[in-house]
Amino acid sequence: MPDADETAITSGISHALDQLVTLCTQPGDVVLVESPTYHLAVRILRDRPLKLIAIPGGPGGPDPAALSELIASLKRQGERPSLLYSVPTFNNPTGLCWSDDVRRAVVALAEHERILIVEDDAYRELSYDGEAPPSLWHIAPSGVVARLGSFSKSLAPGMRVGWITAGRDLIARIRTCGVMDSGGGPNQLAAMTVAAYCEDGAFEPQVARFREAYRARRDALMSALAAHLPAGWQARMPAGGFFVWVRLPAGMSSEALLPVAEAAGMSFVPGRRFFCDSRNGDDALRLAFTLYSPAQLETAAVRLAQAMRRCVSDAEERSG
Repeated sequence: MPDADETAITSGISHALDQLVTLCTQPGDVVLVESPTYHLAVRILRDRPLKLIAIPGGPGGPDPAALSELIASLKRQGERPSLLYSVPTFNNPTGLCWSDDVRRAVVALAEHERILIVEDDAYRELSYDGEAPPSLWHIAPSGVVARLGSFSKSLAPGMRVGWITAGRDLIARIRTCGVMDSGGGPNQLAAMTVAAYCEDGAFEPQVARFREAYRARRDALMSALAAHLPAGWQARMPAGGFFVWVRLPAGMSSEALLPVAEAAGMSFVPGRRFFCDSRNGDDALRLAFTLYSPAQLETAAVRLAQAMRRCVSDAEERSG
């Protein structure tokens, strides 16, 4: 558990990320990001503006050797990364969890290179197949990781209450910055409401109910996709979080598929939106399952399958 002087309360993760970028970067700084990664975090980073560089990845998360070479290459060009933004536990959009070896290697590399890891840990409480792995903040020396957490996913989105756990010096800067000093905090009423809810012992039972419901919805969606989608699609069962990342059959575009799917009565986020450039991700899409009942998810899978077949049929007509 973090000490009180290692923690700052925020208005959710987006506010926390914006604060860190404000305090820890200058316009034009290099920031390393996973690829794919949370698309709205990319927008926040670009607002500064910052130079975003995608991290080479693999099945267990970033490739530490390739990441080390990337950093070395940037340094040879006179550029030193300031931050590394990651969602290492139940990644948005892929659902991927970094392996333990990758976690420790990336933390060690960041410590050596003096790069602050910004760990977006929004989905930690929503683990459906056992305990979530240790956070990067938990395994790192003090000052290497700033971990962002939120009650938006585990309690209620509208509360907009979250936190940062980080080194004492960084937390002191956050607590005494102009925005915090002006208002005395991001949202005292919401924060005190959440505190009272937790002190009453209601938080853990509510999270347990979410886990049970969301596990059933995840399973329903994965079963429905397997039953209805045409051959050639791929998706990994997410062990937690909100999302399923679907790879489309060869030659199919998620951007072209989206209006056809919406006309059929379902929607998704196209894969390109989760990449730093527009050249990648058109062969993938993100599905969210936590809001909908198993019956609705079944219907959505049927409609997605219909849209996919319609796209294939239209493409064959154009080529014929």
